[in-house]
Amino acid sequence: MVTLPSGTATLLVRTGFQDDEAWREVVAAATGTTEHTPEATLVPVDDPQFVGCTDEQLLAAAQENHLTGASVLFVADSETMESPDKPVLVLNMDSPPGERESFRCVPTELSVVQNDLNIGNLDWDDFAETALEQGGVYHGLWAS
Repeated sequence: MVTLPSGTATLLVRTGFQDDEAWREVVAAATGTTEHTPEATLVPVDDPQFVGCTDEQLLAAAQENHLTGASVLFVADSETMESPDKPVLVLNMDSPPGERESFRCVPTELSVVQNDLNIGNLDWDDFAETALEQGGVYHGLWAS
C-alpha cells in the first residue's frame, strides 16, 4: 500500500510523471495567490511510488493516514500533465462507500475549492455542478 503524508493540509499528489515542467507549473499555479484567491494550505507530494495508483488506492491511503482537516484530495495525473489547462483531479474524501465523486479543476482555483469546502461556504455539489456546466473542468464561479 502507498503511504501519504499525514497532517491537516490538503495534498496535491503527483501520479503523472511524464513531464517535470508541467508538474512545476501546476504547483506554482496551485500555490500562488492573488487578490482574488486565498492562500492554499497545499502540500505537493512528488514521489514516484504513486505512479499508476488508482483513485481508490489514493483515497484508501488518505483514510489510512487519518488525514484531518481536508475534505478533498488533489491529484495531478497524466491527464493533468498532458492538457493545456493542466486540470487537476479533485477527489471527494467524503464520498459514500463504493462511490468515487470527482471533478477536474484548473490549478489556479484549487485554493478556492479547498477553502470554500473547508469553511462550508460552498458544498461539493456546487463545485461539481459548475464544473459540468463549464465543460467538465471547474474554472471558477464566474468563468465564462
